[in-house]
Amino acid sequence: MKKRLSSFSIHQSSKVIAFAVMLVSFVVCIPLGLYAMIHDHNILGGLLMALGLPLLVFLLKYILYAIIFFLFNTAAGFVGGIEFEVEDAEK
Repeated sequence: MKKRLSSFSIHQSSKVIAFAVMLVSFVVCIPLGLYAMIHDHNILGGLLMALGLPLLVFLLKYILYAIIFFLFNTAAGFVGGIEFEVEDAEK
């Protein structure tokens, strides 16, 4: 059975993807922030790296994906979206 993806919810889709990327960036930024605090004796820089950078990543990814989903929704109105095929799994 063929299905067609013709629209994304811009806010919800952007928020979910940006949040997932932010969680991954926390995994990277927290150890780097701790390293900066210990090695360079730079507590403010370490805190900004550990907490501020993932929040900046969230904001920028949200904006980027909102633009991408807006463009997809606009283009899908002209060309019909993404078509894919689904079938029921056998037991």
